[in-house]
Amino acid sequence: MARANGTTVEVLARLNGLQGTALKVGQELKLPGAATAATPAASATPAAPVTPAPLPRSSWPPHPPARALRA
Repeated sequence: MARANGTTVEVLARLNGLQGTALKVGQELKLPGAATAATPAASATPAAPVTPAPLPRSSWPPHPPARALRA
């Protein structure tokens, strides 16, 4: 985990007040240079744009309004 974040086990232990290397599932750790553990880091890869679902064929193209017939 330390190597993946560009640091060492010793630095992670010191930042987080750990006495050993054991971690618990779900435990949040402070990382060097991170503002807070609760703030997610910005992703280097932008999210893919979301494309809206197409309209059903029955609703496109819209039908013109019906005209009243004169008798």
